[in-house]
Formats: sequence, structure tokens, C-alpha cells
Amino acid sequence: LDAKDPEEEEEEEEDEMIELQDNAPSAEQQDGVCPEGTSPAQGLSGCCVPDPSFLGDGACDSYPPYNTPECGYDLGDCCRESCNPDTPFKCAAKEGDAYGPFGYYCLDPRYSAIDEEACNAENREWVGDGGCDPDYNTQECGWDGGDCCRETCDVNFSYYECGREAQPFDCK
Repeated sequence: LDAKDPEEEEEEEEDEMIELQDNAPSAEQQDGVCPEGTSPAQGLSGCCVPDPSFLGDGACDSYPPYNTPECGYDLGDCCRESCNPDTPFKCAAKEGDAYGPFGYYCLDPRYSAIDEEACNAENREWVGDGGCDPDYNTQECGWDGGDCCRETCDVNFSYYECGREAQPFDCK
């Protein structure tokens, strides 16, 4: 076994502590007082968002502060497995609807294959939307949320038609 240099171990521990501190709810959020322009979400300690009605509405709000552990990953909206279809957007917006597109940028560790740090998806709403996006068809981005393979593209939850001509399958 390779032994790690004690200085390297100490640096890694410091980096982990900094990351935990950066991701921890602020003192304002912990006290139930949210920063200006945000409101607390009922029943979600540390969750402060511009519009609490967006949480659990059946449409993934893929960016922070909604899609965070404190806010229950948009109260389940960002993962197919946890999205509640008995909601206003029904977890099933389709092309041609008056709203969307919504994908499934699932970060909940119970269901996700996305590595948020490594994926760096500029357009998070494109992941899991049914259209294969080559830039996100990587292991780090969960293979574009399954959009690039016929076997994994979910026709029931995709916004766009799976394998459509403009974004054909490219299964890796």
C-alpha cells in the first residue's frame, strides 16, 4: 500500500473542511432568517429561495438555491425517481407546452449519477430533457441524464422526443 505524505493528508482534510463550510447553511439560514430577496421554505431548515412555491411543483429548478440538499433537491423535482406527478407541472412537461423545457439535473445522492463538480453543465436544464447533448454525454454528467441511449431515455419524463432528428442518440 502506498502511504500518503502527512502534509498531503493535512491539505486534503483542510480542503474538505473548506468545502463543508462553503456548502453549510449560513448563520442567517440556520436561524430561519433568510437573506434579502429570499424566503424560508416551510419545513426545510436552511432552505432560503426567491419563490418557495417553485419547490415541489413538478418542474426541476436545476440551479441553487433550489436544487440543494437544504431544499430537498427542489423538493424532489430534479430526479425522476422522486418527482411527484400530482403537482402543477406533473413532472412531464412536453415540447409545445407553454412552459419549459425542464430536464432532470438530479443531484440527490440516492438517485444521481451526476458529479456536480466535474460536470460543469452550463445548461443544467438540458440534462435529462430527452435530447442528446454531446457536451453532457459524459460519465460526470450522468450520460446527459440518460438522453443519449434508446434504452435509458425516458419517454414518459422527457421534454423533447427521445432520439429526435435534431438530437439523435449517441450511446456510449
